Amino acid sequence: MAVNMLKEKSMVQRQVIKNKYFYSLLHSPLFIANVLGIYPAYKSGINIIFDLGGVLLNIDSFALYRQMGFFKLLLYLITTGKNPRALLMSILNDIDLPDLPDRGISDECGKPMPKGMIHWFCGTSSCQQIKDSVLRLLDSNPTYCNSFFSKQLVWSMVRILFDSQKFSDCVKLNEDAISFVHECMKNKNRLYILSNWDSESFSLIKNKYEDFFNLFDGIIISGDFKNAKPDPAIFYYLLKKYDLDIFDTIFVDDQCENVNAAETIGIHSILCPKTGRWYQCQDFDNVRLKLNLWQIERMLEAEKEENPIVL
Repeated sequence: MAVNMLKEKSMVQRQVIKNKYFYSLLHSPLFIANVLGIYPAYKSGINIIFDLGGVLLNIDSFALYRQMGFFKLLLYLITTGKNPRALLMSILNDIDLPDLPDRGISDECGKPMPKGMIHWFCGTSSCQQIKDSVLRLLDSNPTYCNSFFSKQLVWSMVRILFDSQKFSDCVKLNEDAISFVHECMKNKNRLYILSNWDSESFSLIKNKYEDFFNLFDGIIISGDFKNAKPDPAIFYYLLKKYDLDIFDTIFVDDQCENVNAAETIGIHSILCPKTGRWYQCQDFDNVRLKLNLWQIERMLEAEKEENPIVL
């Protein structure tokens, strides 16, 4: 009985010591300054890696529908009642391009990307080769498009996606992302881009928004690397190329598969969620909060190492 009482007393004392320690940390001047916004926790320089599509860049829906043809899209929806994207993905998966190893590349909904899109991301086939393959499939298999309007709409989508100029014209910068990137740069962080993107269209987009992309210290595009996220190889390549310390690096992406892949190799990652009506806007307030919390944890851990708990 006495032994049990002594054990309980010892455990209580240990917990009290721990609570006092963390209480002192949470009331330290640095932590309080961070909470008040006087001293952002992420002020010290770290490496922040951004994805492009769904994070820094968005599709300009109006420009896309205008190029696709409002009338063609409306007729397709009225006559079929189906999502044309599903038809396009099916066709891109059946084209006569070489099969590629499963790379785990998914769309924003977590569905596996079709073969044609993987070739596009990895730069293993040119845009012209993909378009030619689609045209051959449509000509030899009329059942894919059971109406003239279906074929016209599919071919319009293919011409936009796999024409570098047309596709780049349908891409715009995310205004919230611009503000967040400037904020990160102001706080002396080093900024990088790691994205699954076609080399040809990205070159045009980079020229289109030259001032914005000049803010970044390094850019890795899957089409240049001939591989894509979530393969760990492309993450390791970026870390090695720019000599980044993995423990001082954070990754922001809108897809769970890519975030999980980065976490697996030790890069702290943040999922950039969608918010607003129809989930069309990136929630950078959420990203900002998670980045801040990560830096606070780092700050407290550093202080903990300097002043270890003695039990």
